[in-house]
Amino acid sequence: MTLSIGAPAYSPLFKVRIANTSDEVMTIDRLITSGGGLRVDFTEEDMSLLGEKGLPYTIEPYSIVEGWVPFRVRDGRDGYGVAFLTSHGVFSLGYLQTYPIFEK
Repeated sequence: MTLSIGAPAYSPLFKVRIANTSDEVMTIDRLITSGGGLRVDFTEEDMSLLGEKGLPYTIEPYSIVEGWVPFRVRDGRDGYGVAFLTSHGVFSLGYLQTYPIFEK
């Protein structure tokens, strides 16, 4: 299986830490990234391609997990963000650093 993000584009990674401060297991139901004019819905199976470095979709009570999350970049002029739809609610990280693509 491969992650298809469309062309011309690439998919950098950023590291996320999530704390579950409740006494219930938290699950990530959907992980949606947007940027470069496209939304990509990453499944748990997609994230497993990153191995142990990928963000886990299950977070035990009173614990912190961390892992890498891909997002889509096209030409560096679009805003980028990631939405986490979890069993404990929705939260998002917006306005990830945007930058111009280096061209020779």
